[in-house]
Amino acid sequence: MKKNALFLFLTFTFFPLCSCLSSQWDPKIFPCSNKLENPYGIISHLTKENADYPYLAKEVAIMKRIGINSVRLDFAASQIKKDSNGWHTKIWDTVIDTLKASDIELLPILDRTIAAKPAWVNVSGYHKYLKYTLEKYGKDASTWELMNEADLYPVSITYDSSGKRKKTFDYSASGAGYMSKLPDFYKYIKSISPSTKVLFSGLASDKNGFLDTICVHGGYKYFDIMNIHCYLEPEQIPVVLKRIKRKMDKYGWAKPIWITECGMHTAKNGEKWRTEEEQASRLPRIFLLSFAYGVDRVYWYNLRSSEKDSTYKEDHFGIMHADLSPKPAYYTYKTLVSLCPNGSTRPRVEQNNDMYKVNWVSPDGKCITAVWSKKKRKISMKTKGNVRYLNSYGKRIAKVQYASKDIIYIIGKVDFIM
Repeated sequence: MKKNALFLFLTFTFFPLCSCLSSQWDPKIFPCSNKLENPYGIISHLTKENADYPYLAKEVAIMKRIGINSVRLDFAASQIKKDSNGWHTKIWDTVIDTLKASDIELLPILDRTIAAKPAWVNVSGYHKYLKYTLEKYGKDASTWELMNEADLYPVSITYDSSGKRKKTFDYSASGAGYMSKLPDFYKYIKSISPSTKVLFSGLASDKNGFLDTICVHGGYKYFDIMNIHCYLEPEQIPVVLKRIKRKMDKYGWAKPIWITECGMHTAKNGEKWRTEEEQASRLPRIFLLSFAYGVDRVYWYNLRSSEKDSTYKEDHFGIMHADLSPKPAYYTYKTLVSLCPNGSTRPRVEQNNDMYKVNWVSPDGKCITAVWSKKKRKISMKTKGNVRYLNSYGKRIAKVQYASKDIIYIIGKVDFIM
């Protein structure tokens, strides 16, 4: 009994690292590669003239500096125009050419409405939209997302006596509607562009019943990659991923998974903890935990904050200010990508209460460990050979004695952390 108690004490008190990668706990729960393959994404409204299109060249240059592999953007049906030369989408052409020149992939989001009607209602109109879009641009993107957050459509909007707007969602109707035409749209996309991978509709929530409706009717047969949106704190993301895995197991299916939206706004809306520094702290923790649990690609929402209204949260999700000057999260994203670039081994995570250790091997063979704790706590560690310590911004620091929510990167071999 005493031997068992000692074993448990050593297992849960120490983070042993006998080699570059810990073999104690490997929590991957989805089909995924053992090495990271173009894992870093960002969202930018590059196809919208009243949003990021005027900043196209500058934003793409910023993505390149960070090391971002893919940008997620809208391909709205309303942007398909007709003139004397026929149908065209000049903005899409310009955006695609600019991204290609910088070797950045695009993840286009297929529209969910045609002429103000849901795609599953205006089916003939949606077929025409798919035909035009995929025949012309199908080869410009390997993966296409079949609508954004279909679980939030349709929505009814009402106003109370004070004029405050209230949204009401009918998840049953949206699930039934999307499912009714999902097989049709999937097969139609494949008939036009057979090599295209179809990404599910990034769900705003996995708990509103929409995904269950899809699963009950076998809808998982009609997309190639599962995706979800998650705006929770980093350490809650594994909880969401485990729920999705349980649904897969319940209904007998498995797919690779992407997180196509995550993030945190920094609007001045009375929540004092919503600082730019907190946003910067969360970003690398979200990516590393997601990768460790088997997520193949993560998209941060978003690149540039419009900052039109200081209290409106939608205007403050970006890692850049409206004038494209960096917020702190720009630097923590850039540091993460430089230390865990494309081709790194998939990070592995170990958790001891509120303390996390994630380690991986970079393509050039460096052993790298990221350490943080949700609550500040004293730590000690044993290392081998020449070891460097960096903060989450990539600045070199002295050997650390405390872990906090801000990641510490350790470059070199670590025997254990306690």
